[in-house]
Amino acid sequence: MADMEYLKDRVIRVRYSYGGPLKEDKGGTGKMKWVPAPADAEEFLAVWLKRRQLQGAKAEDLVFPAPASPDSKRQGKWLGYRKEHIEDCWDRASKKCEVELTWYQATRHSFVTRNLERGASLDEVSAAVGHSSPVVTKRFYDHHVRKSFSDLLTERLPTK
Repeated sequence: MADMEYLKDRVIRVRYSYGGPLKEDKGGTGKMKWVPAPADAEEFLAVWLKRRQLQGAKAEDLVFPAPASPDSKRQGKWLGYRKEHIEDCWDRASKKCEVELTWYQATRHSFVTRNLERGASLDEVSAAVGHSSPVVTKRFYDHHVRKSFSDLLTERLPTK
């Protein structure tokens, strides 16, 4: 819940993965990531966050806890939704809608592609998706990097 306190700044803080530290936090130093949030995320999530608070959720509780289910794919003490569950839901929905994109293509890949094609900088997109460096992003998405430039960069050469 506390990681959502930054929505007004259009970011979400990420400190944990499946109830433990991020994989990048090998030394247990409290490493965190910051991911972009849409301008309307605070408004969009306001009712849900208020509901969670009324349910007694504290700062370190999950925003989206998974309901208990006998057929859940829970492992360990993690009480949130697992990636595999979300992928299964996507697969069922995409088949019904006849969408031929995998969950990965529809989320992370789509985010990178759309933002690079709209002119977002390589380093900004790389940081947003958690790549180790812009070189990694460039390796896979170079064909989406901006190929048009502002008038400032393309003005006529000086004649003097």
